[in-house]
Amino acid sequence: MALHTQLPIYKVTYDLLALITKLTASMPRDFKRSLGDDLRNECVRLSILVYRANSARNKVPHLAELLERLHVHINPRKTILQPVARGIDFVGQVIKPWSHTTRRRSYRQAIERGAHLDGDALFETANSYFGLLGQATHSHHDRARLANVLRRRGYSINHNMTKTFRRGV
Repeated sequence: MALHTQLPIYKVTYDLLALITKLTASMPRDFKRSLGDDLRNECVRLSILVYRANSARNKVPHLAELLERLHVHINPRKTILQPVARGIDFVGQVIKPWSHTTRRRSYRQAIERGAHLDGDALFETANSYFGLLGQATHSHHDRARLANVLRRRGYSINHNMTKTFRRGV
């Protein structure tokens, strides 16, 4: 068994604690002692849960509590989400590595681009999106919707819905 400090999820929680500590330093004084302290304490609790889950024989109760605590919602209009999204994706991959999903935004972009792009750009883009959607474990419905959009535009799709072919001239 690895030390808890060597686990990738511990590193993410530690990085989150460092980020929150840095952000707390620039908070207004009114929030620094209330909200800032609460956020730091929650990060410390998450780190302790990672340690307890790693050292316990029965990890299920600790992991269940960790999953319950990780249901955090961030307002995307108020924050810059790129570093947060990378950390959340990584933590999700560590906690549930068997589950592969495609982000809804990527799926919506695939449908929109399939409906509006023209020529060779559509051919290349559609095949790229079929590859992206194919990495998810339950992506048949998403690939079928993209295939239907492309079929309406006159493109042929293979039976596995993993590749589109150029239109005949």
